[in-house]
Amino acid sequence: MPGDYSSEGIVEALCPEVKGKTVDLARSAFGAKVLIEGLEKCGATVYETHVYTLSIPEGAVQKKLIERTLAGEVDAFAFTSSMMVKGFMKHAEQLGAERTIKEILDRAVVGAIGTPTGNTLKKHGVEANVIPDEFTFEALLKAIKNRF
Repeated sequence: MPGDYSSEGIVEALCPEVKGKTVDLARSAFGAKVLIEGLEKCGATVYETHVYTLSIPEGAVQKKLIERTLAGEVDAFAFTSSMMVKGFMKHAEQLGAERTIKEILDRAVVGAIGTPTGNTLKKHGVEANVIPDEFTFEALLKAIKNRF
């Protein structure tokens, strides 16, 4: 188990064990390249098997979330992946509300499950004010609750 719940943490934990070995990463088609590159630098032959893909859902539920956010009905946001950030911001943009959503997020409690998700928020002009040390759903929700 890595000390840091991230691709970098996995590389650090596995690096001493993988030289000359073959590693097959079963993961999303959107996985960070840092994991592959890091394991290769440690001497592993790395294969990547995409076992699932992610897509941004489109529909009334997503539109309703943006509308409720604009109406001031949401006080906290728990972003659990970079794809979630991208989808949320895409829906805001489609409704012509990207700038207003960013202003609302600046006043809300914004949690990111880890540094990569926090960095994706930054790329969209939003600062996560909660990033737990342990990158799990439970730790994220506890950290957001403690922020209140």
